Amino acid sequence: MKRSETKVGSTALLACPFCGSKDVAIEETDSGIGGLHGEYYGTCWHCYAETSKEDTKQKARRAWNRRHTNVKDEVPE
Repeated sequence: MKRSETKVGSTALLACPFCGSKDVAIEETDSGIGGLHGEYYGTCWHCYAETSKEDTKQKARRAWNRRHTNVKDEVPE
């Protein structure tokens, strides 16, 4: 598994929806097949929350940021 950047394209990842940490990244799984790319997922390095696996970094970023928004919307203020 490779540690990825916290910025994918021009959009930064939002803080973790569970612990608030900004130590989040898009990770790539190791496919183990002749150097082919695996799948991508968002993860928090503080509490280890993860998104589902996606086939591109952009989809994984959107999943992480969408998840953040969904959790925030469900919490009463």
